[in-house]
This record gives sequence, C-alpha cells and structure tokens, in this order.
Amino acid sequence: MAIVLFVGVLLTCFLLLSSASGNGSGRVFSTSQAGKCVGAMGGTAVCKELVNGYYIIHDKGNERTGYITNTYEVRYGFIATMDVYGFSLTPGQLVSYGSVWIITDNGDAPASSLEVFQIGWRVKPGDERPVFDLYCKTSDPSSPLTDPSHMNEDCPGFRPERGAYIRPGDPIPDISQPNGAKQYITLKVFKDMASGDWLVHYGFNNKDPEPIGRIPLSFFKSLSYSAINMWFGGIVVTNVTFQPTPLPPPMGNGYMAVDGGNMAASMKNLQFIDEQGRAWSAENDLIGFSTNENVYTFTSIVADQLFYGGPFRQASLGAILRTHVLYSFLLMFFFYYLFS
Repeated sequence: MAIVLFVGVLLTCFLLLSSASGNGSGRVFSTSQAGKCVGAMGGTAVCKELVNGYYIIHDKGNERTGYITNTYEVRYGFIATMDVYGFSLTPGQLVSYGSVWIITDNGDAPASSLEVFQIGWRVKPGDERPVFDLYCKTSDPSSPLTDPSHMNEDCPGFRPERGAYIRPGDPIPDISQPNGAKQYITLKVFKDMASGDWLVHYGFNNKDPEPIGRIPLSFFKSLSYSAINMWFGGIVVTNVTFQPTPLPPPMGNGYMAVDGGNMAASMKNLQFIDEQGRAWSAENDLIGFSTNENVYTFTSIVADQLFYGGPFRQASLGAILRTHVLYSFLLMFFFYYLFS
C-alpha cells in the first residue's frame, strides 16, 4: 500500500511540476505560416516564409523572430537601440544575431533580386564577446564594389569614416546581464539624399550615434533608391548536417519573451526615417512574427520597445514556489515510505 501511495504521489508531482514550468501568461504570439522555396542564393536554397501575410526570407537551419514592416512602402532609414549579450555556442550552433534588416523585396520578386543590409551584433563560436556586425548583399554582380579584396568581406561595399571608433567585426566593450545592468548600442542608418549613400551611425550606451561609415550609392541596385521592407529582431543559425542534432541556439539572451518579457533581450526607441530625414515611431507600422513560435517568442510593442528571444523559459515566482512545495511534499512521502 505504501508503494502504491508513493508511486501515485510521484506521478501527481511530476504532472504538477510539468504544468508549473509550462507556458507563461499570454504574450506569446501565434503565427500562421506557409513556406515556398523560390530560388537559390550563394548556393543555398532560400525560402520565403509567408508569416501573417508577409514574406520572411528563410534559409534552412535558420530561425527568426521579431517585427517586420506591415506594408510595402518606401522608407529611407531607421533608429533602434538594442541590448547586447554574450554567451557560448555549442557544436553545430553557428551564429546568433540581434539585428535590423533593410531589405528590398516585395514578396513577388525572385530571391536572386533580393538586396539586404543587416546591422547589429552577433555571437559566433570562439568569440570572447559579441561583435558589431554588418552584412550587405547586392543583386548586381557588376557592382564595382563587390571585389573580395575590399576590407570587409561581410559587406564589401562598406566604407568606414576616418577616425571611426568602431568598425564591423570589432568586439563590443561590455555586455548586459539578463537580471542586471544593460549595455546597449544605438544604430541610426539612413539614406543621404544628396549623395545617395546609406550613412551608418553607431553609439554605445548613453553616447549619441556618430557617423562610422557609409555604403555608396554604386554598391546596390534596388536599394540605391530606398527600402520597402525592414525588420527588427533575432536570427539563429544551426548546421543542419551536424550530428547529433544541435540544440536550439540562444537568441537575444537565451530567454523567451514570456511573462511580460522583462528577462528577455529587448529593442527600443524603434523609429523610421523619411525622405527629409525626419523620424517617427515605428510601432504602428510593424507586425510580429516567429518562424518557430514554440522556441523563439516576442512581446507586443509597448512605448516603442519589444522583447524577443529563446529558447529558455524563466520560471515565474509562483512556479518556483509551487516547485519547492511539491518537492518538499515528495520528500516527505519518500521518507515516510523509507521508514514505514
């Protein structure tokens, strides 16, 4: 009888513990997705994921979450401030990004015509700390700036400002703590209507963004004029052929954006820039998405700030208390069974 009672209590506690560490309170958004591969780029199959009616460029082995512009309208730049984190990646986990993407793609164009300008921070295996990341791709093979001898292989079109205090690939001085002080970078990128160049500004913590470089008009084809698609959030990449199958890499700081999201990584001060250089809040022009909503999540935008990331879930205080009570209960019955 004691054995039956003990097994019953054990099963009950297991079920209760599972529910205590399960889904948090709302704010994990559901998405409706359908994918189609539309071409190849750089030898890798590229798919367009239709998420809430908007296309997300999606490579196999990549997962993405964040916010994307909800209309294909002309925009000339953005401002964003993002927390920066450091962590280790395990074998098979290739990279984790917290970035903003400027894209010219209207959903109907072939993937080969896609042009991208990505900027933010990244973590790769072996990195001692996160680095300032910038990537760009042109659809024009005749661009005079696609020569691989240029100094930045991830964005051969980038031209640093003389005396700039940071360049792509440089480590970011300090990192945030999920439950402590935040270190952040502020990025401002906009199209200069006089020269046609994309101007890149960077600031660390309370320092105002300063010019650090530009991508000349001649590098891009469609992005030479403007951008019609931008998005804010994270990407993680795994090696799909690696065995054993890698665990989902950390995105943001590794915590899911649930239970209010305040333990997850954040982006704030989200703004777009118009043709005249005027900035306005991006909140009403964005829609959230996740390519794997069970692992990587996001919150709603409140006061121009969003939280995002995964795959780890922070236990709420109530769940922690319930867990301690249940373990105590289980321990009591164990000793009762042992000495009865």
